[in-house]
Amino acid sequence: PHFRVKMDAVPGMTTHFKFTATKSTADMRNETGNPNFNYELACTEICGKGHFSMRLLVVVDELEDYEKWKASQESWLKQNPEYLKRVPAGLRESAMIKAGIPLDQASNEEAVRTVSISN
Repeated sequence: PHFRVKMDAVPGMTTHFKFTATKSTADMRNETGNPNFNYELACTEICGKGHFSMRLLVVVDELEDYEKWKASQESWLKQNPEYLKRVPAGLRESAMIKAGIPLDQASNEEAVRTVSISN
């Protein structure tokens, strides 16, 4: 509702959507006098029983603030390294590089698992 844009989506198909916000979340909090203001994206179709919960909060930051936030984030895989054993062996090294996980760390963990399993 806040951005006045609409995008149709088809289940199972990746959709790309791009727009440029003209006011940051902080600007809108000041303008509305509401310190809890958040931009929201919402489903606009009556699409099923989960329709009411199809909402997404959007934070619009200045570029510098966004870059600081982005630099402080860790990938999901780095936060959940136990999932690495589910990644197919042929893709594991690539996944680790993208996640910022040191390759030697996995080798040590794999060696420990191998020893533990074989004992």
